[in-house]
Amino acid sequence: MELKEVAKAWIEMWDIELEDPARNMYGWVDDFEYEAVYENPDLAIDLVLEVLNHAPTDKTKEVLAAGPLEQVLANHGSKIIERVESLAGSNPDFSSLLGGVWQNSMSPEIWQRVQRVWNRSGWDGNLVPQQNAIHDITPDICL
Repeated sequence: MELKEVAKAWIEMWDIELEDPARNMYGWVDDFEYEAVYENPDLAIDLVLEVLNHAPTDKTKEVLAAGPLEQVLANHGSKIIERVESLAGSNPDFSSLLGGVWQNSMSPEIWQRVQRVWNRSGWDGNLVPQQNAIHDITPDICL
């Protein structure tokens, strides 16, 4: 099965309430996510990126950040942190998604590296700044 189809099904699954029996048909998605997060961290990151490509809702982003992204960092941080840093530097959506990750069982070193590249705007009451506000300051008003 193509990753695009898995990502689409992942989003569909999380659009259904946890108690709804309709979620039962998505057990294979849970299995895929579990195997990726715990056994194939690069595949887990690929899944996260593919879900992001589908422009998920804020609710879905919360689950994506606190679920597979946080778990793969907690379990395989040292193996994937360089890729995560690179992605955060080149993909603003990924950097923003990292803002929803908590330390969990990440080592202090991995956690610090995540914090260096994340964008916390919009998470946990952090205000969303105006786009490029720091770059909009003209030299005549700078001290």
